[in-house]
Amino acid sequence: MYSKLTIENRSAIKRFSHSKRFKVALDILDLVEDDTLLDYGTGDGHFILSLSLKCPGVKIVGYEPIEEMFNQLVSSLKENESSSSVSVIQKLESLSENSFDKITCFEVLEHLSDEMQRIAIGNIKLLLKKDGLAFISVPIEVGPSSLVKNLIRFAIGQSHKGTNFLDVIKSVFGIRVKRENAPYVNSHLGFYYFNLEKIFFEEGLIIKQKIYSPFNWLRGIINSQVFYIL
Repeated sequence: MYSKLTIENRSAIKRFSHSKRFKVALDILDLVEDDTLLDYGTGDGHFILSLSLKCPGVKIVGYEPIEEMFNQLVSSLKENESSSSVSVIQKLESLSENSFDKITCFEVLEHLSDEMQRIAIGNIKLLLKKDGLAFISVPIEVGPSSLVKNLIRFAIGQSHKGTNFLDVIKSVFGIRVKRENAPYVNSHLGFYYFNLEKIFFEEGLIIKQKIYSPFNWLRGIINSQVFYIL
């Protein structure tokens, strides 16, 4: 289960980081009764199930295209009695354009190539209402944060696939790291959030707010994630 790598990780540091980002995600949405929300890349469903408990009047759709994750998601929903306001899909074709007040996409885009990031952002724009908001989070994998993260990953035996010392040093200085050419990129190495901001700008999305987690001070220097409200 994906949760074993995040909120149930054997590393206390990783548990703290992921638990904090889920709390930030729940807090920033500012949902109201009858809002419609799409969670783009919903994983095993931990976030949308937590959201359905906090905001039972909100219609929630979870989109998860990866077969293994989708099966975990369906299983999680079957086990949870609070999921009556939640539905899940594996394909976007069933959704109408401009149909969601809010769309979340948390810890997904770092696993996509630049081209696939643009496609995902295009899909989000298409499905979001004209006055809607998108909430996107990605990990900070550059500068001191990258060094600390990768040292911890090595120490606890959870380094990402293909990680090597040279690429870690490159990531500290924001130097381009060659990434895996695949539909789903397992490693975070070489993903730099400031490049994603360029795509936001090119796609006509306006950054209304940036929030850092877990501390929201010293910006990208010591934090694990950055959240965008767009």
